[in-house]
Amino acid sequence: MIRYIVIDISLIHIHTDKTLKSLATQINLSYSTIKKKLGSYRLILYSRHHSRGIEILSKILGEAKITYFIGDFTHMIYMHSIYRPLYLDPYASQKLKYRDLLWSDAVVLGGIVDKPKIKRLTTLLRNMNAPDIPARKIELKGSVVGVPEELNKIIDIVFDSLDLGSVEEAIKMNQSKRYIMARTIMELQRTREACYSKEIQENLYRELSLWMNLDARIFKIALKKACQKKAI
Repeated sequence: MIRYIVIDISLIHIHTDKTLKSLATQINLSYSTIKKKLGSYRLILYSRHHSRGIEILSKILGEAKITYFIGDFTHMIYMHSIYRPLYLDPYASQKLKYRDLLWSDAVVLGGIVDKPKIKRLTTLLRNMNAPDIPARKIELKGSVVGVPEELNKIIDIVFDSLDLGSVEEAIKMNQSKRYIMARTIMELQRTREACYSKEIQENLYRELSLWMNLDARIFKIALKKACQKKAI
């Protein structure tokens, strides 16, 4: 069972002051979530090297009881008696399943926020620090589109998956309107006829509502955006 949440901040030096504050906010929310959970869960901020960004981050986070570990990743997991770490990476080849979380004693996340928008940074972190540990992506019905990206929401999904026994149900519970909208647009763009057929629109709405908290207003806006893009 999971005992540690590890956030890999080895690329903290690429952040601007603005994105560093965003990262700190997400870590703070993550810490609050972990603190509320019953059990001996601990949050570790890991980095391969020390940097000015870590000093800034520690000042922002203040007195939160977070463990900082600077050095070799293998040494870090050895020091904390972590035997089954699992890296969550949206570009991993395999999908995260409930049984993966039961197996793992530590979940590792890349300490990357929405900006800068550079693809595969989590994969870069994983290859740099922990290339030999298993990696999984949090996927919803065959795609990562619609899965929340914020660190604190990913951690919520991890814990809710354990409580519910289902990763997809946990994703549904933690989706904001932003992610519901993005996934609905994608599903509409997959079905060209939806732009012209009321019946197909109604069927698709009913289908998507089964695994997203989709309401009629969001669907209407998504339909308009998806069909505008198809007309270009």
